[in-house]
Amino acid sequence: MRHLSPFLILAAFVASCSQSLPPALTTTDALPSAFFWTASQLDSGLDYYVVRQWGNTDHPISSKDGVHIEDATLGVMAFRLRSLSDTIAIDSIGANSIFSLPAGYYFAGDSDLKQQGSLKLLVRSGLHASGSWYAGTLAGPGLGQGVAITADVLDHVDTLLLPAIGPAAPAAFGESYIIRYAHDSASGAMDPSFPLYWKVYFTRALGPVLIEEYLDSTGTYGLESQAVLRRSR
Repeated sequence: MRHLSPFLILAAFVASCSQSLPPALTTTDALPSAFFWTASQLDSGLDYYVVRQWGNTDHPISSKDGVHIEDATLGVMAFRLRSLSDTIAIDSIGANSIFSLPAGYYFAGDSDLKQQGSLKLLVRSGLHASGSWYAGTLAGPGLGQGVAITADVLDHVDTLLLPAIGPAAPAAFGESYIIRYAHDSASGAMDPSFPLYWKVYFTRALGPVLIEEYLDSTGTYGLESQAVLRRSR
């Protein structure tokens, strides 16, 4: 009777076990770029529909260089994109586009209010359940030397369901992060005295599918605008 060596038995066992293991996640799974627009998408153009208290408008955006984002409805550069290996940020944010600021407000440099700053939309180290990061310094009327904006991951879902928004029909999207950008009080909770905040829904391979801006003008926050992704052109 032929006997197998212990080495061959061990090798066969390891081989059988390795075949049943799930494939390892790739390192790109945690990259912010996986949840944002690609250069190809921006070159082809993306259609957003913006619902506001004072009127609703289509806002097609595009970029030929992947940096300067043009809003066809406004006929101007809406903002500038800064994409690094672990961070995606935007700066030079104007008014009335899909990402916008009220008149007089701007993102300032961290150490000098006279310098141009940015809003860090996605940071790799914070992309997990209950993650957070410093997102930028907002300056403007009533904000003194500027206030720190914190990004908080509110949820990370396998499926995102959006209701009908304007002419955009109800839609289901895949893996998504829901992130709020607001000023936190000393206790670490969102400061109720701060005049505005944003909530953005980022979907894998699509980028922001919904951008919401909330303003406080009467002591309570109200939904000021919604920019919803309609389709790629």
